[in-house]
Amino acid sequence: MKTKTLTEPKELVENPEKFTDIYFTDSKKVMENEDINPRIKKKVFARTDNKATTAGLQKAAETVKQITEDVDIYINTNETFESKEPLMVLEGPLQQLLEPETINLGIISQHLTEANPGYEHPEPEKYGEAVGEIAEKFKEIDIPFADFGARHYHPEKQEELGYQAIKNGAETHSTIKGAQTHGKEPSGTMPHAAVLPFKYLYGEKATLEAAKAMDRYKDGTTPVLVDTNNQEKTDTLEVCEYMEEKHGEDFELLVRMDTCGENYAETAQPVDRDDGYQTGKGMNIDAVKGLSEILIEEDYRENVTFAISSGFGNPEKVDQFVDAYKEFEEETGYPMFDLVGAGSFNDSRNIHATSDIYEIEGEPVAKVGREQDLDEINRYIDENMKKVV
Repeated sequence: MKTKTLTEPKELVENPEKFTDIYFTDSKKVMENEDINPRIKKKVFARTDNKATTAGLQKAAETVKQITEDVDIYINTNETFESKEPLMVLEGPLQQLLEPETINLGIISQHLTEANPGYEHPEPEKYGEAVGEIAEKFKEIDIPFADFGARHYHPEKQEELGYQAIKNGAETHSTIKGAQTHGKEPSGTMPHAAVLPFKYLYGEKATLEAAKAMDRYKDGTTPVLVDTNNQEKTDTLEVCEYMEEKHGEDFELLVRMDTCGENYAETAQPVDRDDGYQTGKGMNIDAVKGLSEILIEEDYRENVTFAISSGFGNPEKVDQFVDAYKEFEEETGYPMFDLVGAGSFNDSRNIHATSDIYEIEGEPVAKVGREQDLDEINRYIDENMKKVV
Protein backbone atom coordinates (compact mmCIF):
# COMPACT_ATOMS: atom_id res chain seq x y z
CA MET A 1 0.00 0.00 0.00
CA LYS A 2 1.39 3.41 -0.99
CA THR A 3 1.91 6.22 1.49
CA LYS A 4 -0.68 8.97 1.04
CA THR A 5 -0.30 12.73 1.29
CA LEU A 6 -1.11 13.66 4.87
CA THR A 7 -3.98 16.14 4.64
CA GLU A 8 -7.27 16.48 6.46
CA PRO A 9 -9.59 15.03 3.76
CA LYS A 10 -13.31 15.59 3.51
CA GLU A 11 -13.95 12.07 4.81
CA LEU A 12 -12.03 12.81 8.01
CA VAL A 13 -14.34 15.69 8.87
CA GLU A 14 -17.58 14.17 7.61
CA ASN A 15 -17.02 10.66 9.00
CA PRO A 16 -14.77 11.03 12.07
CA GLU A 17 -16.12 7.77 13.52
CA LYS A 18 -14.13 5.85 10.90
CA PHE A 19 -10.86 7.33 12.20
CA THR A 20 -11.47 7.18 15.94
CA ASP A 21 -10.71 4.45 18.46
CA ILE A 22 -13.92 2.47 18.62
CA TYR A 23 -14.24 2.83 22.37
CA PHE A 24 -14.69 6.59 21.99
CA THR A 25 -17.54 6.02 19.54
CA ASP A 26 -19.14 3.49 21.90
CA SER A 27 -18.65 5.87 24.84
CA LYS A 28 -20.35 8.72 22.99
CA LYS A 29 -23.36 6.49 22.31
CA VAL A 30 -23.46 5.43 25.96
CA MET A 31 -23.48 9.08 27.07
CA GLU A 32 -26.25 9.85 24.59
CA ASN A 33 -28.20 6.86 25.89
CA GLU A 34 -27.74 8.02 29.49
CA ASP A 35 -28.31 11.71 28.66
CA ILE A 36 -24.97 12.62 30.23
CA ASN A 37 -23.30 15.63 28.63
CA PRO A 38 -21.50 17.88 31.15
CA ARG A 39 -19.11 20.58 30.04
CA ILE A 40 -15.57 19.31 30.45
CA LYS A 41 -12.00 20.50 30.10
CA LYS A 42 -9.18 18.28 28.88
CA LYS A 43 -5.53 18.98 28.30
CA VAL A 44 -3.29 17.57 25.60
CA PHE A 45 0.38 16.97 26.43
CA ALA A 46 3.35 14.92 25.25
CA ARG A 47 6.29 13.25 26.90
CA THR A 48 9.71 14.16 25.51
CA ASP A 49 13.27 13.63 26.69
CA ASN A 50 14.12 17.33 26.55
CA LYS A 51 12.57 20.66 25.66
CA ALA A 52 10.90 20.22 22.26
CA THR A 53 9.60 22.36 19.40
CA THR A 54 5.88 23.08 19.36
CA ALA A 55 4.10 22.18 16.10
CA GLY A 56 0.77 21.14 14.60
CA LEU A 57 -1.51 22.65 17.23
CA GLN A 58 -3.27 25.15 14.96
CA LYS A 59 -3.80 22.49 12.30
CA ALA A 60 -5.24 20.01 14.78
CA ALA A 61 -7.46 22.63 16.38
CA GLU A 62 -8.89 23.67 13.01
CA THR A 63 -9.75 20.05 12.25
CA VAL A 64 -11.45 19.52 15.61
CA LYS A 65 -13.40 22.75 15.10
CA GLN A 66 -14.81 21.35 11.85
CA ILE A 67 -15.97 18.17 13.62
CA THR A 68 -17.42 19.69 16.80
CA GLU A 69 -19.87 22.33 17.99
CA ASP A 70 -19.72 24.65 21.01
CA VAL A 71 -16.10 23.75 21.73
CA ASP A 72 -13.41 26.22 22.82
CA ILE A 73 -9.80 25.34 22.06
CA TYR A 74 -6.66 26.95 23.48
CA ILE A 75 -3.22 26.23 22.05
CA ASN A 76 0.27 26.83 23.41
CA THR A 77 1.88 29.86 21.77
CA ASN A 78 5.44 29.11 22.91
CA GLU A 79 7.96 27.96 20.30
CA THR A 80 9.08 25.18 22.63
CA PHE A 81 7.56 23.13 25.46
CA GLU A 82 8.68 20.94 28.32
CA SER A 83 7.58 17.33 28.72
CA LYS A 84 3.98 17.10 30.06
CA GLU A 85 3.31 20.85 29.70
CA PRO A 86 -0.16 21.60 28.28
CA LEU A 87 -0.05 21.90 24.50
CA MET A 88 -3.78 22.30 24.02
CA VAL A 89 -6.83 22.68 26.23
CA LEU A 90 -10.28 21.78 24.91
CA GLU A 91 -13.47 22.88 26.66
CA GLY A 92 -16.95 21.83 25.63
CA PRO A 93 -19.76 19.27 25.96
CA LEU A 94 -18.49 15.79 26.76
CA GLN A 95 -20.28 14.16 23.83
CA GLN A 96 -18.68 16.59 21.38
CA LEU A 97 -15.17 15.90 22.66
CA LEU A 98 -15.15 12.10 22.80
CA GLU A 99 -15.06 11.16 19.14
CA PRO A 100 -12.43 13.65 17.83
CA GLU A 101 -9.78 12.60 20.38
CA THR A 102 -7.97 10.01 18.26
CA ILE A 103 -7.89 12.36 15.27
CA ASN A 104 -6.68 15.32 17.32
CA LEU A 105 -3.89 13.40 19.05
CA GLY A 106 -2.81 11.73 15.82
CA ILE A 107 -2.39 15.04 13.99
CA ILE A 108 -0.46 16.59 16.88
CA SER A 109 1.78 13.51 17.22
CA GLN A 110 2.53 13.66 13.49
CA HIS A 111 3.58 17.32 13.51
CA LEU A 112 5.57 17.14 16.76
CA THR A 113 7.53 14.19 15.42
CA GLU A 114 8.29 16.02 12.17
CA ALA A 115 9.39 19.19 13.98
CA ASN A 116 11.85 17.60 16.39
CA PRO A 117 15.20 16.05 15.38
CA GLY A 118 15.86 12.56 16.69
CA TYR A 119 12.27 11.40 16.30
CA GLU A 120 10.79 9.46 13.40
CA HIS A 121 7.41 8.31 12.09
CA PRO A 122 6.31 4.68 11.85
CA GLU A 123 7.16 3.23 8.43
CA PRO A 124 4.42 0.76 7.44
CA GLU A 125 6.49 -2.37 6.83
CA LYS A 126 8.72 -1.83 9.87
CA TYR A 127 5.63 -1.09 11.95
CA GLY A 128 4.05 -4.34 10.82
CA GLU A 129 7.20 -6.26 11.69
CA ALA A 130 7.34 -4.68 15.17
CA VAL A 131 3.68 -5.53 15.80
CA GLY A 132 4.32 -9.02 14.45
CA GLU A 133 7.17 -9.58 16.89
CA ILE A 134 4.87 -8.84 19.83
CA ALA A 135 1.94 -10.81 18.40
CA GLU A 136 4.20 -13.83 17.87
CA LYS A 137 5.34 -13.78 21.49
CA PHE A 138 1.76 -13.77 22.75
CA LYS A 139 0.80 -16.42 20.22
CA GLU A 140 3.12 -18.78 22.11
CA ILE A 141 0.59 -18.73 24.97
CA ASP A 142 -2.50 -18.39 22.69
CA ILE A 143 -3.26 -14.80 23.72
CA PRO A 144 -4.80 -12.49 21.08
CA PHE A 145 -3.02 -9.18 20.62
CA ALA A 146 -4.65 -5.99 19.25
CA ASP A 147 -3.10 -2.83 17.80
CA PHE A 148 -4.29 0.27 19.69
CA GLY A 149 -1.81 2.71 18.13
CA ALA A 150 -4.11 4.98 16.10
CA ARG A 151 -3.72 8.07 18.29
CA HIS A 152 0.07 7.98 17.86
CA TYR A 153 0.12 8.78 14.15
CA HIS A 154 -1.76 10.85 11.59
CA PRO A 155 -5.27 9.48 10.89
CA GLU A 156 -4.45 9.23 7.19
CA LYS A 157 -1.88 6.56 8.13
CA GLN A 158 -4.40 4.30 9.83
CA GLU A 159 -5.23 2.31 6.74
CA GLU A 160 -1.69 1.38 5.79
CA LEU A 161 -0.44 0.84 9.36
CA GLY A 162 -3.55 -1.10 10.37
CA TYR A 163 -3.15 -3.22 7.25
CA GLN A 164 0.45 -4.08 8.12
CA ALA A 165 -0.35 -4.72 11.80
CA ILE A 166 -3.06 -7.27 11.05
CA LYS A 167 -1.08 -8.79 8.19
CA ASN A 168 1.75 -9.47 10.64
CA GLY A 169 -0.34 -11.06 13.37
CA ALA A 170 -2.43 -8.49 15.24
CA GLU A 171 -5.94 -9.74 15.90
CA THR A 172 -7.40 -6.41 14.82
CA HIS A 173 -7.00 -2.62 15.00
CA SER A 174 -8.75 -0.03 17.14
CA THR A 175 -10.35 1.97 14.31
CA ILE A 176 -12.71 1.15 11.46
CA LYS A 177 -10.16 2.45 8.95
CA GLY A 178 -7.46 0.12 10.21
CA ALA A 179 -9.58 -2.95 10.91
CA GLN A 180 -11.55 -2.96 7.66
CA THR A 181 -8.36 -3.49 5.64
CA HIS A 182 -8.71 -7.17 6.55
CA GLY A 183 -12.48 -7.29 6.93
CA LYS A 184 -12.20 -7.10 10.72
CA GLU A 185 -14.28 -5.31 13.31
CA PRO A 186 -12.37 -2.72 15.35
CA SER A 187 -11.46 -3.63 18.92
CA GLY A 188 -11.82 -1.58 22.09
CA THR A 189 -13.03 -1.65 25.69
CA MET A 190 -13.69 1.54 27.67
CA PRO A 191 -11.56 4.71 28.02
CA HIS A 192 -10.99 6.75 31.16
CA ALA A 193 -13.03 9.49 29.49
CA ALA A 194 -16.08 7.22 29.82
CA VAL A 195 -15.54 6.65 33.55
CA LEU A 196 -14.72 10.21 34.65
CA PRO A 197 -18.21 11.66 34.02
CA PHE A 198 -19.49 9.00 36.43
CA LYS A 199 -16.77 10.01 38.90
CA TYR A 200 -18.17 13.54 38.75
CA LEU A 201 -21.65 12.15 39.43
CA TYR A 202 -20.91 9.23 41.78
CA GLY A 203 -17.36 9.58 43.15
CA GLU A 204 -15.89 6.26 44.29
CA LYS A 205 -18.73 4.33 42.60
CA ALA A 206 -17.71 5.69 39.18
CA THR A 207 -16.51 2.39 37.71
CA LEU A 208 -19.60 0.51 38.82
CA GLU A 209 -21.94 3.16 37.39
CA ALA A 210 -19.97 3.30 34.14
CA ALA A 211 -20.25 -0.48 33.84
CA LYS A 212 -24.00 -0.33 34.46
CA ALA A 213 -24.39 2.29 31.72
CA MET A 214 -22.27 0.29 29.28
CA ASP A 215 -24.25 -2.84 30.12
CA ARG A 216 -27.50 -1.03 29.32
CA TYR A 217 -26.12 0.00 25.92
CA LYS A 218 -23.80 -2.78 24.76
CA ASP A 219 -24.92 -6.00 23.10
CA GLY A 220 -22.73 -8.98 23.95
CA THR A 221 -19.98 -8.89 26.55
CA THR A 222 -19.93 -5.72 28.65
CA PRO A 223 -16.50 -4.02 28.89
CA VAL A 224 -15.27 -2.05 31.90
CA LEU A 225 -12.02 -0.23 32.72
CA VAL A 226 -11.14 -0.69 36.39
CA ASP A 227 -8.15 1.54 37.21
CA THR A 228 -9.57 5.09 36.98
CA ASN A 229 -9.95 5.44 40.76
CA ASN A 230 -6.96 3.16 41.47
CA GLN A 231 -9.42 0.66 43.01
CA GLU A 232 -8.67 -2.20 40.65
CA LYS A 233 -9.68 -4.97 43.06
CA THR A 234 -12.59 -3.17 44.72
CA ASP A 235 -14.15 -1.97 41.48
CA THR A 236 -13.74 -5.28 39.65
CA LEU A 237 -15.48 -7.21 42.41
CA GLU A 238 -18.30 -4.64 42.68
CA VAL A 239 -18.95 -4.86 38.95
CA CYS A 240 -18.84 -8.68 39.04
CA GLU A 241 -21.35 -8.74 41.89
CA TYR A 242 -23.65 -6.39 39.99
CA MET A 243 -23.39 -8.42 36.78
CA GLU A 244 -24.09 -11.66 38.66
CA GLU A 245 -27.13 -10.16 40.35
CA LYS A 246 -28.49 -8.81 37.06
CA HIS A 247 -27.56 -11.56 34.61
CA GLY A 248 -27.05 -14.63 36.75
CA GLU A 249 -24.02 -16.76 37.52
CA ASP A 250 -23.17 -17.18 33.80
CA PHE A 251 -22.67 -13.45 33.20
CA GLU A 252 -19.88 -12.31 30.88
CA LEU A 253 -17.64 -9.32 31.57
CA LEU A 254 -14.57 -7.86 29.85
CA VAL A 255 -12.29 -6.23 32.44
CA ARG A 256 -9.39 -4.04 31.28
CA MET A 257 -6.65 -2.85 33.61
CA ASP A 258 -4.36 -0.02 32.47
CA THR A 259 -2.96 1.36 35.73
CA CYS A 260 -0.88 4.47 35.03
CA GLY A 261 2.78 4.72 36.01
CA GLU A 262 1.98 7.18 38.80
CA ASN A 263 0.13 4.51 40.81
CA TYR A 264 0.57 1.16 42.49
CA ALA A 265 -2.35 -1.01 41.43
CA GLU A 266 -4.61 -2.00 44.30
CA THR A 267 -3.71 -5.60 43.46
CA ALA A 268 0.05 -4.97 43.77
CA GLN A 269 2.27 -4.72 46.82
CA PRO A 270 3.74 -1.20 47.22
CA VAL A 271 7.52 -1.52 47.15
CA ASP A 272 10.43 0.90 46.93
CA ARG A 273 12.07 -0.99 44.08
CA ASP A 274 11.12 -2.14 40.59
CA ASP A 275 12.40 -5.60 39.68
CA GLY A 276 12.11 -5.18 35.93
CA TYR A 277 8.40 -5.60 35.22
CA GLN A 278 7.77 -7.79 38.25
CA THR A 279 6.94 -5.16 40.87
CA GLY A 280 6.49 -1.42 41.18
CA LYS A 281 4.01 1.10 39.84
CA GLY A 282 1.87 0.79 36.73
CA MET A 283 1.11 -2.38 34.80
CA ASN A 284 3.40 -5.06 36.13
CA ILE A 285 3.27 -8.80 36.75
CA ASP A 286 2.52 -8.38 40.45
CA ALA A 287 -0.58 -6.29 39.67
CA VAL A 288 -1.93 -8.58 36.96
CA LYS A 289 -1.35 -11.77 38.94
CA GLY A 290 -3.00 -10.14 41.93
CA LEU A 291 -6.26 -9.40 40.11
CA SER A 292 -6.34 -12.84 38.49
CA GLU A 293 -5.83 -14.51 41.87
CA ILE A 294 -8.68 -12.49 43.37
CA LEU A 295 -11.01 -13.44 40.51
CA ILE A 296 -10.13 -17.10 41.06
CA GLU A 297 -10.67 -16.84 44.83
CA GLU A 298 -14.06 -15.16 44.34
CA ASP A 299 -15.09 -17.72 41.69
CA TYR A 300 -15.41 -15.09 38.94
CA ARG A 301 -12.42 -16.00 36.75
CA GLU A 302 -14.45 -17.98 34.21
CA ASN A 303 -16.92 -15.10 33.86
CA VAL A 304 -14.25 -12.51 33.14
CA THR A 305 -12.19 -11.91 30.03
CA PHE A 306 -9.18 -10.09 31.47
CA ALA A 307 -7.52 -7.57 29.11
CA ILE A 308 -4.30 -5.73 29.91
CA SER A 309 -2.62 -2.75 28.26
CA SER A 310 0.18 -0.21 28.78
CA GLY A 311 3.74 -0.84 27.64
CA PHE A 312 3.16 -4.14 25.84
CA GLY A 313 4.85 -2.99 22.66
CA ASN A 314 8.13 -3.53 24.52
CA PRO A 315 9.54 -7.01 23.70
CA GLU A 316 11.44 -7.25 27.00
CA LYS A 317 8.28 -6.61 29.01
CA VAL A 318 6.33 -9.07 26.89
CA ASP A 319 8.95 -11.80 27.42
CA GLN A 320 8.66 -11.40 31.19
CA PHE A 321 4.87 -11.51 31.06
CA VAL A 322 4.85 -14.59 28.84
CA ASP A 323 7.12 -16.42 31.30
CA ALA A 324 4.97 -15.31 34.23
CA TYR A 325 1.83 -16.43 32.39
CA LYS A 326 3.23 -19.94 31.93
CA GLU A 327 4.15 -20.21 35.61
CA PHE A 328 0.77 -18.87 36.69
CA GLU A 329 -1.17 -21.26 34.47
CA GLU A 330 0.89 -24.21 35.68
CA GLU A 331 0.32 -23.26 39.33
CA THR A 332 -3.38 -22.36 39.16
CA GLY A 333 -4.80 -24.01 36.05
CA TYR A 334 -6.12 -20.61 34.93
CA PRO A 335 -4.81 -18.04 32.43
CA MET A 336 -3.17 -15.00 34.02
CA PHE A 337 -4.82 -12.74 31.41
CA ASP A 338 -6.80 -13.23 28.20
CA LEU A 339 -6.23 -10.28 25.85
CA VAL A 340 -3.49 -7.69 25.31
CA GLY A 341 -3.44 -4.34 23.53
CA ALA A 342 -0.59 -1.93 22.79
CA GLY A 343 -0.14 1.24 20.79
CA SER A 344 3.59 1.94 20.57
CA PHE A 345 6.33 -0.34 19.32
CA ASN A 346 10.08 -0.43 18.80
CA ASP A 347 9.96 0.25 15.05
CA SER A 348 10.20 4.01 15.44
CA ARG A 349 10.59 6.78 17.99
CA ASN A 350 7.77 9.19 17.38
CA ILE A 351 6.36 11.69 19.87
CA HIS A 352 3.05 10.58 21.34
CA ALA A 353 0.48 13.20 22.30
CA THR A 354 -2.04 12.15 24.91
CA SER A 355 -5.01 13.72 26.66
CA ASP A 356 -6.61 13.79 30.13
CA ILE A 357 -9.89 15.22 31.37
CA TYR A 358 -9.11 17.38 34.39
CA GLU A 359 -12.29 19.39 35.03
CA ILE A 360 -16.04 18.72 34.78
CA GLU A 361 -18.58 21.50 35.30
CA GLY A 362 -15.97 23.63 37.04
CA GLU A 363 -14.89 20.91 39.48
CA PRO A 364 -11.53 19.09 39.44
CA VAL A 365 -12.14 15.55 38.18
CA ALA A 366 -9.35 13.25 36.96
CA LYS A 367 -8.11 9.71 37.19
CA VAL A 368 -6.10 9.08 40.33
CA GLY A 369 -2.45 10.00 39.84
CA ARG A 370 -3.23 12.60 37.16
CA GLU A 371 -4.99 15.24 39.27
CA GLN A 372 -4.47 18.83 38.15
CA ASP A 373 -4.43 22.00 40.24
CA LEU A 374 -7.07 24.16 38.53
CA ASP A 375 -5.51 27.48 39.58
CA GLU A 376 -2.16 26.32 38.23
CA ILE A 377 -3.45 25.19 34.85
CA ASN A 378 -5.68 28.27 34.45
CA ARG A 379 -2.68 30.48 35.18
CA TYR A 380 -0.67 28.54 32.58
CA ILE A 381 -3.44 29.02 30.01
CA ASP A 382 -3.59 32.77 30.67
CA GLU A 383 0.18 33.18 30.36
CA ASN A 384 1.05 30.75 27.55
CA MET A 385 -2.00 29.92 25.43
CA LYS A 386 -4.38 31.57 23.00
CA LYS A 387 -7.93 30.75 22.04
CA VAL A 388 -8.45 29.41 18.51
CA VAL A 389 -11.17 31.38 16.72
